[in-house]
Amino acid sequence: RVSSFLVGARDVERVLAAIQASSGLWEIVSLSDRPFNVVVEITRLLHAGGLISFVDGRVVLTPAGQELCREREVVPRMMHRCPTCGGSGVSLMAFENALARFKELVANRPSPKVDLDQAYVTPETTMARIAVMADRGDLARRDLIILGDDDLMGLAAALTGLPRRVVVLELDADLIDFIGQTAKEEGLAVETSIQDLRDPLPYRYLGAFDTFFTDPPDTLGGLELFVARALSAVRSPGSAGYFGV
Repeated sequence: RVSSFLVGARDVERVLAAIQASSGLWEIVSLSDRPFNVVVEITRLLHAGGLISFVDGRVVLTPAGQELCREREVVPRMMHRCPTCGGSGVSLMAFENALARFKELVANRPSPKVDLDQAYVTPETTMARIAVMADRGDLARRDLIILGDDDLMGLAAALTGLPRRVVVLELDADLIDFIGQTAKEEGLAVETSIQDLRDPLPYRYLGAFDTFFTDPPDTLGGLELFVARALSAVRSPGSAGYFGV
């Protein structure tokens, strides 16, 4: 049992197959087709057993891990995805300039904090989320609030020039400093505020936005809390909300 899920040898083999195909954690999660927290726990167990190592944020098989894959005939996971959209069905052609600049800006962002459940997605994933909101009419000339922003959605949204207003609420002071300083240097209108979402939102944010985005912790309680706070920030029925699960 791992993270309240029952797992078997096949689950571990899926993760090993994914590690052979990619060294990035999010890509390993995607390729293994297992829940994020299960993949994290399996990689921790593999690391404790000397089967993988962590090198500069990458997940790499050790010689012992390579030998295990050979013994169990675990081959690299093959990817058969659309080369343009990565299988997401979302085109980033309209956001190529914003994505290129976003990649430059995020290169120096703070390291993720495990105790705050931070694990950064790729810049392309962040911009794809922005594209989905834009595609549905929930970004251009809209007031956007982001609750928890380790993926720097606020900066990405502002770089498109589409939202009327962008507000980022985040508990991590290092992230808030980075977002605020980067926005100032780039001339981006991004408002930031330190906020513990266990507390109600300040009055000035209640019912003040057209669209919200939040990416809650991987627990039911975290989902309920983050979405409840986000719902309190939008104006009316017909407003839009986006959240990760």
